[in-house]
Amino acid sequence: MELKELCELFIRNRDVIKNKYKLEMEYIQAICALIFTEKRQLIDVDKLEECKNLLKERTKYKFGLSINFRGSIQNVMVSILATDENPAQKIDDTIEFYNELKQYFSGSEYLALGAMITTQYTTDYAKTGERAKKIYDNMKENHSMLTSKEDYIFALLLALSEKSNHQLDKEIEMNYQVCKDKFGKTNATQALSHVLALEDSNANEVVKLYEELKEKGYKYGKEYELPTLGMLTKLGERDIIIDELIEVDEFLATQKGYGMIGIGKRHRLMHAATLVTIYHLDQSSNTSIDIPSIHAATVATLGIVLALDLVIMVPIIASSNN
Repeated sequence: MELKELCELFIRNRDVIKNKYKLEMEYIQAICALIFTEKRQLIDVDKLEECKNLLKERTKYKFGLSINFRGSIQNVMVSILATDENPAQKIDDTIEFYNELKQYFSGSEYLALGAMITTQYTTDYAKTGERAKKIYDNMKENHSMLTSKEDYIFALLLALSEKSNHQLDKEIEMNYQVCKDKFGKTNATQALSHVLALEDSNANEVVKLYEELKEKGYKYGKEYELPTLGMLTKLGERDIIIDELIEVDEFLATQKGYGMIGIGKRHRLMHAATLVTIYHLDQSSNTSIDIPSIHAATVATLGIVLALDLVIMVPIIASSNN
């Protein structure tokens, strides 16, 4: 699928989601659309509804009315299920893994989402959960004020790495030290350092990419947008990636919802970066790309973007309702 076709598929999926989930916030609608687009699927509304009912049925039976599976991330989880060939097995696997993980982590919607994402890559739930807890504890020890439940997602995926815990910890911290001077000591910078470790990428390349985009008049966001920037560094020549990013951004700028009213420029550029990454996942001729790692990083980054968005948006929404 060509890049323009992929972008058009994303817009079609976004419009279907907007019609289906009219009251959902725009950033969650976009994440749902990206999940389908990453699979090169046009949304099947009937299957989406079936998966929504399936999620409610399975989680009610196992957990009662658990907000961890049926809260603000429900539509994202439904979208992941709807892209799967066997949604019933997917949710059963997720519940089994989630129960295993509760031995090591506090129950949360991020743990539920992390479990659902990670079941695609492992069936050894006990080993993965135990290792993820050690990795998370290292994160907490290094940055206690920045590390919280949204980091469960990357801890789980990092637990699948062939690198030792010591090597992962070393790379994450090295990436963070490089990036914090440019992007600040924030949750987003820490999430970026996790993306880079997962992809085996270079933090200095991210800084160069950020600066070159800025020189061309494209200022990339330093908040929840930041982790997606890290996904671009392993895709190919920087000049080509920048040209593709600008091409997609210009396309999105012409679409409804991305103009003066709607999603802002920085969030739009984040969507463009994700689409460029998704496009390259299908370019198997580039043997330098570690497709499984970047695929995992892409899905996890959508999860962490959701998590960071919620961290930012929930207090705003609560304040506006007072």
